[in-house]
Amino acid sequence: VKDKVKSIEVLSEADTKTLLSKFNTGLTTAKIVRLTLISGASLLAQHVVLADQGTCIGRANVPAFLGRVSMASEALSTEKNTSAAEVANALEERMFIAEDNLDLSKLEVAQKRVCIVGGGMTSIHLAEQAVGKGAEQVYLVCKGKLDNKRDFEVEAGWMGGKYMRKFVKLKPEERLEIYKENRGDSTLSNKAKGVLDCLEQKSSFKLLSETYVASVGWFEGHWKLDLTRKKCAQCLSCDYIWVAAGTSFDCISEPIIQDLQNISRATIVGAYPLLNSTSLSWPGISNVLCMGALAALSLGPSAKYCHGFRTAAEKISKAILSPSNYVAPDTDVDVLRQQV
Repeated sequence: VKDKVKSIEVLSEADTKTLLSKFNTGLTTAKIVRLTLISGASLLAQHVVLADQGTCIGRANVPAFLGRVSMASEALSTEKNTSAAEVANALEERMFIAEDNLDLSKLEVAQKRVCIVGGGMTSIHLAEQAVGKGAEQVYLVCKGKLDNKRDFEVEAGWMGGKYMRKFVKLKPEERLEIYKENRGDSTLSNKAKGVLDCLEQKSSFKLLSETYVASVGWFEGHWKLDLTRKKCAQCLSCDYIWVAAGTSFDCISEPIIQDLQNISRATIVGAYPLLNSTSLSWPGISNVLCMGALAALSLGPSAKYCHGFRTAAEKISKAILSPSNYVAPDTDVDVLRQQV
């Protein structure tokens, strides 16, 4: 279904029985979940797995300079004013956020100048694509040195019992700190580092590390960027800006999580909920199950990577296929109560 969820609700047992008898489904589940979509349509489900971008990995970070584009554009136009319509059009057609609205298949960058802002594997992938598509010049602007290399996004010990056996026994606040320290943000795989090394050999690519974007303005058909690099000012001009600044996660900012909190309140530690550690279900709602960053306090630093998704899928599939074996106390919640 090409649509987005607007709200979620859990029907009462009485309403559920009425629906099941009306449609003669043969299902015997205690409660049915109803999803209301942006289009106005509704979906009824026996189980719901939260696996969208907002709940799994978070929302795209938006750099501060994006909020000042209009002001910077006006400042550049000392003689010929840049209209608000021109700036709005440029923001829509010439500036993209990788985790949100960037679709490389629809962009023609041959003989164009592309500036990529970001310091992780996504930014390197975008740079490789831009160079491969024949861009005249590709700039990669990042605050760090792009030298934080790892074999995996997180240490291999987090992909099994080596670290996780101790992790699940810790207090939720301790788990949160360990998760933040080990979640692998802004790291490069060996492959990504190899790609970057190859790009640096090309005249059409330039890496600007330890560089900050002070301001961005649209002027005379191009983006003009004011940069600060090692305490020195620098300017560059380009046709496209692609932002790959990663994501930030805060579950309570997601409308669907707000709905779940109104139905059955979960304990939130930092930005993460305490789930049923056995099934990854939302506390008090056994047929709404979570994965990705939502399950970080249950699955550890690998939660939003491939291994974490696989572990979550195993737990969730077992809970759905053998529910009688997984109607267990909310282990993490009980541990929290004991500690309090």
